[in-house]
Amino acid sequence: GAAGRHDENGEGPDANSKSATTDSDKDATRRKGPGVIVRWVYPGSPAADAGIRAGDRVDRIDDVDCDTIGHAIAAMNSYAPGAKISVHIMRDDKPMDLAATLSQLPTNVPGELPPASFAPPRQPAVMGKPTKFDLRDLKLAEFSESCQVYVPPSHESGRAAGVILWLHAPGEPPTDALFRQWQSICDRDGLLLVAPKAADPSRWERTELDYLRRLIERVVSQYRIDPRRVVVYGQGGGGAMASVLALSSRDIFSGVATTAAPLPRTVTVPDNDPAARLAVLAGLPADESQAAIIRQGLKKLSDAGYPVTAVTLANSAGGLTADERELLARWIDTLDRF
Repeated sequence: GAAGRHDENGEGPDANSKSATTDSDKDATRRKGPGVIVRWVYPGSPAADAGIRAGDRVDRIDDVDCDTIGHAIAAMNSYAPGAKISVHIMRDDKPMDLAATLSQLPTNVPGELPPASFAPPRQPAVMGKPTKFDLRDLKLAEFSESCQVYVPPSHESGRAAGVILWLHAPGEPPTDALFRQWQSICDRDGLLLVAPKAADPSRWERTELDYLRRLIERVVSQYRIDPRRVVVYGQGGGGAMASVLALSSRDIFSGVATTAAPLPRTVTVPDNDPAARLAVLAGLPADESQAAIIRQGLKKLSDAGYPVTAVTLANSAGGLTADERELLARWIDTLDRF
């Protein structure tokens, strides 16, 4: 995966990334030799300036060996923006030492990404003749809420899946149409779509935060999950709930995405924690007066050190178009970058 990361405070590993995108350690067994293969490099980033290219294998950052992307991210945790580091790479089986000066990461979402080495070429997902439609019920005995999970075929092959926990807008509980809209993206990108229904479908209650936390814990324990691609998404009131849940469960979520959803004013935003990376994607309504309210909350998040990406929606109510679903999918695919 890869990601745009922005740290206003200049603290944490996320401000210090080389802005390179890599295959994650879910594919470690397929690589030749130790190290992390670079999938893509952000143009104009420290990685690009250092001369790192797609296809390079990063195997050491300063004196820290990087056998997996997890090791690489951990190695970056101790550096501040402006730090100079040495990156040891292998290119065409030849060792090279490159120098990089670290800086803040971009918040843009790439217009396209090459596939990870384990995946088929990334093509726009299209609605068509459905493949296997594996929709499962997931009920927690101690809670009244119901939930369904779409499981992509790739999960049967042992590939670790990303997760979208989908918190519906008030009065719009999930339907088969939602899963059908996302099926081709989930199949292509290896994503579980987890869609619970609020006890009262007309609204989410703060008391349901415990249910949602337990639900995602169950998903993580029940399925093989890529921990760097676990995201909660919500629209409107579902988006407000998503923000509260993500900020209180940064040990689980790597991203929170919302559309047409101001950050609740009562929420206390903790400082970004390098050991619990959380990225933010916000869809803004075209109406600037509504968007201005949402931007106030985004500034709180940005000031606290979270990388915030804001995009303007085609639908003022916050519903996602096909292009916006693709953008959300690419953003998720960037969350395991370093």
